[in-house]
Amino acid sequence: MAALLLTGILLMLSTGGIVRRFEALTRASKRMQQGDLDVRQGGEGVDEIGQLIGTFNRMAESVRVNVERARENEARFHAIADYTHDLEFWLSPEGGLLWVNPSVERMLGYSIDECMGQMNFPTDFIHPEDRAAADFQLRQALRGTSGQGYTFRICRKDGGHFWAVVNWQPIHSHSGVYQGIRASIHSIDDLKATEANLRQAIGELHAAESLQRRYRQEAEQEHARLVSLLSAMNLGILFVAADGRVIYHNPTFSRVWLIEEGATLIGLPINEVLGKSASTLARPDHFSRHLLSVLEARESSDSYEIQMTDGRVINELDYPVRDREGRFIGHLWIYEDITRERQTAEQLVYLG
Repeated sequence: MAALLLTGILLMLSTGGIVRRFEALTRASKRMQQGDLDVRQGGEGVDEIGQLIGTFNRMAESVRVNVERARENEARFHAIADYTHDLEFWLSPEGGLLWVNPSVERMLGYSIDECMGQMNFPTDFIHPEDRAAADFQLRQALRGTSGQGYTFRICRKDGGHFWAVVNWQPIHSHSGVYQGIRASIHSIDDLKATEANLRQAIGELHAAESLQRRYRQEAEQEHARLVSLLSAMNLGILFVAADGRVIYHNPTFSRVWLIEEGATLIGLPINEVLGKSASTLARPDHFSRHLLSVLEARESSDSYEIQMTDGRVINELDYPVRDREGRFIGHLWIYEDITRERQTAEQLVYLG
């Protein structure tokens, strides 16, 4: 009887210890469930309860490491996503808003809580004229497709709106389960303004080109009329640039100086041009000094008579040419064969 009594007492003591250790494990599990990741149990050993306690401690340590790692990853995610310049958000496969970054308040004027309370984010914030097309694009995206570059207007809380471009891609878990789409909205108002300015500049350029063509046509017509007038004159016309090279001459000039018709004179120095004359100067040295003084002068000169060995007399008039700003750009020389007039005058003098 004593042995049985002792055995019962020992059994009761042993059972009470086991129960207490199990109760301690239960309390530790509840603390872990409540977020206490530093819970540890003493009493590890070789017996079954000790081994169970050891397994629990290793499991608690593993949970603590994994939770801390998850928290670090979440902190990195928010450090990137919450402070991006663009509006970022995550939609469930059914189209419900799961997360939106704080940029939504800066871009749209709505708080995160206001957006989370919307049944149709971001469709409800899209401009009414663009909403139907955007809603169709959203339904296509929620099927798990990726896309980029879709543009639309999005409305702000203050009543204004801006042009935006959206890019999106599907999100899958590690096991490949589709979990919705991640999307970003970027304002392209500056780009649209630049495009508008560019279109305006192109329009103005086209108008300027049209006006320039009209002016050019008018200038060409005026030039043609002037050339016709100068060609029909009985006076020899020669235009010499500031560097002493010929820019223009009319046919009468070649006839006055007996220069072969069709000879190339444009671009030649004036002395070479006059050197092509079939007529010989009666006083070449005197004419050379005169020519040099005229080229150096920038003012109108008196008429000058040029004597030829064949008896002809050519009268020369020189006029400086200036542009609208008054800058000297060359000489205009007018030549006239006055041989007959000079002979008539001499006869009148003789008869008188």
